Amino acid sequence: CRIALWLSVWIRVEERGFGVVGERMGRSGRPCLVIANHTSFFDILLLVALLPFSKVQRVKMLISYRLFALPLLGQLNRAMGHLAVRNSRKTDDDATRAMFAESTGKALAEFEEYVRGGGTGGWFPEGDVNAG
Repeated sequence: CRIALWLSVWIRVEERGFGVVGERMGRSGRPCLVIANHTSFFDILLLVALLPFSKVQRVKMLISYRLFALPLLGQLNRAMGHLAVRNSRKTDDDATRAMFAESTGKALAEFEEYVRGGGTGGWFPEGDVNAG
C-alpha cells in the first residue's frame, strides 16, 4: 500500500501531524481510537499507509457486515479481527432491527473491551462511504 502510494505520482499526500500521531499513539496507556470521515475506500488505504506498521496491526475496526462477504477482503477482515456491524435500514421490520441491534451491541462490547485492554480501535462513524 505504501509503495503503491509512493509510486502513484499523480496522487499528492500531505501528512500534517501523522508522524507525531504515529509516534505517540498508544504510549500513554489510555484507550486509543482512530476516528475519521469516510469519503471513499481510499481513506482506509491512506490510514494504513500513514500509520506505522506496528500500529496498523493493532487496529481493530468496526466495519460493515457486507465487507465480510467479499472475496479476499472478507478473509482479511476476519484475520485482522475486525468486527461486523449493520446499520438499520428504513425497510427493515422490527424483528430484523432487533436482531441486528443485538449483534451490533455484542460487537460494540467486544470493541470496547479491546480498546480498554490497550488495543487501538478504528471507526468511520458515518457507517458508510459518504456520497457527497
